[in-house]
Amino acid sequence: MVVRVHSGLMSRIRMIYDAYIIAKKYEKNPKLVILWTREVCCNIRYFDVFDTEQFSDIELKIIEVNKNGYWETKNIYKLIKNAKIGRAFSEVVHRIYFKILFKYYSKGCEVVQFNDAPEVMNSGFSEYNQWKEGKWAQILKMCEEHRNIYIDGYESFIIPRDVSGICNVIRFKTEYISVADKIINRDMVGVHIRRTDHKLAKELSPVELFVQKIDDEINKNNSIMFFLSTDDQKVENELILKYGKRIVTQKNKAWGRVSKEEMISGIIDCLCLSKCKKIYGSISSQFSGFAAEYGNIPIEIVKK
Repeated sequence: MVVRVHSGLMSRIRMIYDAYIIAKKYEKNPKLVILWTREVCCNIRYFDVFDTEQFSDIELKIIEVNKNGYWETKNIYKLIKNAKIGRAFSEVVHRIYFKILFKYYSKGCEVVQFNDAPEVMNSGFSEYNQWKEGKWAQILKMCEEHRNIYIDGYESFIIPRDVSGICNVIRFKTEYISVADKIINRDMVGVHIRRTDHKLAKELSPVELFVQKIDDEINKNNSIMFFLSTDDQKVENELILKYGKRIVTQKNKAWGRVSKEEMISGIIDCLCLSKCKKIYGSISSQFSGFAAEYGNIPIEIVKK
């Protein structure tokens, strides 16, 4: 089993979890190769996220590629000092390198691409779900025939998904878990408000609906507190101003996904959500969904 994972971190984790489960179930001597790309939406190394013991019960190989860093790490900046040209150079090198990797690791494999998903904004969830079921049927048939598989994408693919043991399989670095444990030191309700580049969440999961949910929780329990995770600092400030100390957030949070520090802040936010008693999440957000799976807690998607 070879998986090339890209896009956001939680999308990647869901995919490699599914790949691990499939490898364990269908292979006599399970082996998993993960092609891990560091890019703008997930600029962090594999073992800066996970404990080194993760997947230690199978043969595991991690191939890391730094998509945006060739012109920096190879000292090309001495020759190419313009960042725009440097990034273009990096993209060309990345594509060539991945063609070589693809040719090598896909040899003797059946290739499944997850890059042709229908756009939910245009087609709705019905067409998307049908597309995903088709991909799973394709992979399942290959597994049952014991064929080698190369999967390229950013989607979980097992249907239906059994994530009851996911927290025992996916092992984050212990220092991130310790930070989250200190933040979530009592019963809290998790609130994840996805903004920035997520058009669907901004349109269908507006902030005012989250405010209604928070007010409903307060009416039921006047001492309730909330852990807020959002990628929009303005939203965080507005809700803290409105609800004061009821809103708990990660202090000294690094905003964004471009640097290692920003990625670690996102991991800690996700772990904090997973330790709440329930989550109010944003529509079509892998972050909300994975936090609920990892904590084995209920999630309610806030939507129009």
